[in-house]
Amino acid sequence: MILVMLKSLFLIFLSVLGLLSSPKVVPKPIVHITPTMTATPTPTETPEPSPTDRGIHVPILLWHYISENPNKTDIARNGLSTSPAIFEQQLQVLKSNGFTPISF
Repeated sequence: MILVMLKSLFLIFLSVLGLLSSPKVVPKPIVHITPTMTATPTPTETPEPSPTDRGIHVPILLWHYISENPNKTDIARNGLSTSPAIFEQQLQVLKSNGFTPISF
């Protein structure tokens, strides 16, 4: 009980001295953002390859699984599996468009 009274008196003493006051709220400044126009860069043309260039373009295709998904509850593998029949159709489309498969 005496400690509570001493604490109360101490707090009153501090408030009288001005050492115990509520913190003053300082308003934050309002910042207005003004949009500015920026120049759009002019696109540059992609240079045509020279006929003397020796580089070749090789598209890379990837199949994760060429099979039916043995576990139909495996949702992740459903999206990664290609049935053999669909795979055969895809290869025929590539062949009919002039692509030659290579593997390594």
